[in-house]
Amino acid sequence: MTPEHEGLVRASWQRFEPFASDWAPVFYGRLFELHPASRALFAGSGMPALQQKFGHVLGWMVQSLGNPELLVSEVARLGQRHQVYGVRDSDYPSAGAALLWTLEQAFGSEWTPELRAAWTEAFLLFSWVMRRAALKATGEFPALSRASGEIGTHR
Repeated sequence: MTPEHEGLVRASWQRFEPFASDWAPVFYGRLFELHPASRALFAGSGMPALQQKFGHVLGWMVQSLGNPELLVSEVARLGQRHQVYGVRDSDYPSAGAALLWTLEQAFGSEWTPELRAAWTEAFLLFSWVMRRAALKATGEFPALSRASGEIGTHR
């Protein structure tokens, strides 16, 4: 992630953080609209818990930027936990789209192409680590074969 994008994400998070729990219902509403089946993943959680988790996970994501050890180790564990909860690899794009849409609504005219690119890059980095860890835990992790350089399934 570029230092410029990291700076944009951090600065915008400082403005968004005090209102993150207010935007959680917007995020989840959009997620359930884009991916109705994802509602089942949250059936046991009420909105107050989801509001707290939304702000916590976003804050944690921003905090882990620029700290590769934290990002890889802790975010990988988060990906493995999400896999246990039933989150599939194919669920991540909807979450990313819902997040970016929510941020766009929150920032309004301040949502510039640069800010969108920065948050997109942050989400892709974060979700890549989570997805990789979840796939590795299930034995479906694509890995390069040392001998051929081809992509195969790591077990």
